[in-house]
Amino acid sequence: MKKLLRILFLGLMCCNISFAEDITDFQVEGMSIGNSLLEYYSKKKILNETTYENEQGNNKEVGFLYLDGDNGEFKNYRRIKIGYKTKSKNYKIILITAFVDINKDINKCIAKKKEITKDLENLFNNLDLEEYGWKQHSFDATSRTNSSVIYFPTSSTYRPFVRAICYDWSKKSGYDDQLRVELVSSEYYEWLSSLKNN
Repeated sequence: MKKLLRILFLGLMCCNISFAEDITDFQVEGMSIGNSLLEYYSKKKILNETTYENEQGNNKEVGFLYLDGDNGEFKNYRRIKIGYKTKSKNYKIILITAFVDINKDINKCIAKKKEITKDLENLFNNLDLEEYGWKQHSFDATSRTNSSVIYFPTSSTYRPFVRAICYDWSKKSGYDDQLRVELVSSEYYEWLSSLKNN
């Protein structure tokens, strides 16, 4: 049975908290890793609104759909980013990123992330949580990240994970400071790592 992963007030809460070993057991606004994006949106919407990140260059193996919560579509997040395999017939979801409203305030981000981390520890009480202090952003040396990560057990080198992460973006990057809750599959992790190595 799927578990609902959602932000309420300052923390991350879960309905039916239980022993969890598989990232696909969880939902963000009804969506799960491994599902078809077509279960939620039309092919026309997906193709018309797909974007690609600057870091990808000419690599279009993964496309991204940014979904705004301003119209009341989402209960707990202001924005959702879905990463999917473009060559998959059913547009398989391999990344879900949920943006939490911090009003571009990095101090508020850190405070909320601490609350979320406590809830993550309760939610994934059978898995180890790893804390990473401020680290240089891998694609932008002038920006930094601060994260709490829970890795799921797997035989793959690229372990799926869930994390709460603050992005302290530089002015040069053009992005606003952000707090994200991310569900990252092995497939996305491996693909992202391949970009860093190129």
